[in-house]
Amino acid sequence: MAIERDAENNASRHFRDRAYQLWLQAHTHSFRIALVFIIFAACAFVLGYEASFTSAATRYARAVRWLFNADHAVFKRDACDAALGRRRFWVMNVVTANDFCVQHAKMGSAAIAAEPGLRFQLVGDWGRDGMCCQHDVAYEMARAAATSKPRFIVSVGDNFYESGIVKATDAQVNRSWRNVYLKYEALKVPWKMLLGNHDYNGNVSAQEVLGRDDAFWHMPARYYFETFDNGGNSVLLVYLDTSVMYYMHDEFDHLWDTVDVEYRVKQLDDVRARLLESNAKWKIVVAHHPLFSSGENSVHELRNLKQMQTLLLPMLKECGVDAYISGHEHLMEHLVSDGVHFFVSGAGSKISSVRRNWSQSVFALDRQGFVDVVVSNVSDVMKVRMVDMKGAIVHRATLRHRNESSSSSGT
Repeated sequence: MAIERDAENNASRHFRDRAYQLWLQAHTHSFRIALVFIIFAACAFVLGYEASFTSAATRYARAVRWLFNADHAVFKRDACDAALGRRRFWVMNVVTANDFCVQHAKMGSAAIAAEPGLRFQLVGDWGRDGMCCQHDVAYEMARAAATSKPRFIVSVGDNFYESGIVKATDAQVNRSWRNVYLKYEALKVPWKMLLGNHDYNGNVSAQEVLGRDDAFWHMPARYYFETFDNGGNSVLLVYLDTSVMYYMHDEFDHLWDTVDVEYRVKQLDDVRARLLESNAKWKIVVAHHPLFSSGENSVHELRNLKQMQTLLLPMLKECGVDAYISGHEHLMEHLVSDGVHFFVSGAGSKISSVRRNWSQSVFALDRQGFVDVVVSNVSDVMKVRMVDMKGAIVHRATLRHRNESSSSSGT
């Protein structure tokens, strides 16, 4: 009997041990599955949270929303630039070629047809690694260029935020320029480059070197001149380096490339001489800094603006300049003063608010976009169109010589 009881006890103990092992295995397996699920959920949450900072909708909202502090009457900078660099930490945050901020019009800028004459586009303040709706503007530039066939594109400066580039081989050249614009065949034309104040935060000589290394990047000097025959309606284009005029000398002390008064004086003398000696029918000056603007910089940089006006306005009027096109202010605007037309095209990526504090303003819009220009060679007109990030033509202007009337209109 004792032997039988021992056998039963052993069998029972074996059964319990086996049952416990099966239970432990099952719970261990469930625990592993639960742990994997928790880790996956945590990763998805973190990635999703990080990706939300650079999602198309959020980027657009941050690009167009400016928070006004009524107590201090100042504008706070939005978070658009703050996201730069962060997106490369997480895979889900990579901005792709089709990562648009908005839906694009079916026709939009593609409706801009080719016209006989000197055709070019202008865009400014764009170099933000594809962020801040930069891809949207590039897409519409390409759609317009596919039909209008611009001869070249003018960048009015601030080519690389926040601090320019150090070498011509810097990765930002690809991230902010080649990967955004040159992936479109229609935009593979010469890019006439100007320097902005953010470019001066880096090594501007690197951008001149880039002009020797890349066939599409054209910057023969920090300021330069070009004349186009244009079928008899000749055009003189003057490309200025205005950071040395807009900022006082001591304000440049912190920058990589410091500039002196002698350089500024030489540039002004060269520009005045070239404008006076030129027999071109049309004289157009392009620069980074505006002479008039309804943007926020016209408020807190008023001293700088006044200095620029003192240096350049008399010259523009004396030398018969037809148009002055600039950037710096992150908006699109058209102003007229004493027969000279002033256009602002600094809305290539991030935008700022319209303050409308200049009576000379004909049109102003705080929306991303670019400018399309054609100087006709069959009639005595220059047509300017402002195109927003969706492809809508938001403003049109037809310029004639300063002794003739000009017209402008919205959409």
